[in-house]
Amino acid sequence: MGADTFKSLYKRFLLSYAEPTYLKVAKVRILQKLVSEQNHADIINEFAEYLYDEDITAETVSALSRTLLTSEEGEARFIIKTIIKTVEQCPRPSLCNHVLPLVRNYLRIYPKDFPMFSQIFYNLVENAKEEVPRCCAIEIIGEFGEMIEDSV
Repeated sequence: MGADTFKSLYKRFLLSYAEPTYLKVAKVRILQKLVSEQNHADIINEFAEYLYDEDITAETVSALSRTLLTSEEGEARFIIKTIIKTVEQCPRPSLCNHVLPLVRNYLRIYPKDFPMFSQIFYNLVENAKEEVPRCCAIEIIGEFGEMIEDSV
């Protein structure tokens, strides 16, 4: 009995904000394994809501990253656009710290999509407070510097 058995039952694993953090983390991990062609948009939109929950931001971004790296280009672009929208609405440091490495990994696969990030890149860098995300930002600047306003 594998993950395929539960793909149609993914709604049973959606989070309730009253649940304890350890249960939310477990459910996010399960939901990530249940992503399929039929429920992809529903689960990604649900993950977007979870990005606002400080307690599970890291786990949610990690799940989105794993999903993104195993998705086809159209699905990966949908994930990134969903994340961009969330960062635009709520550019808090804990979110930006986790999103910058995901952006760097995405741009390694789809470098032609950098213009999607040009509007929020400054916010991401400005709000990233940890060393790893800042290193990711330096890597992105090194690769796409001529496309970033005020970088020259």
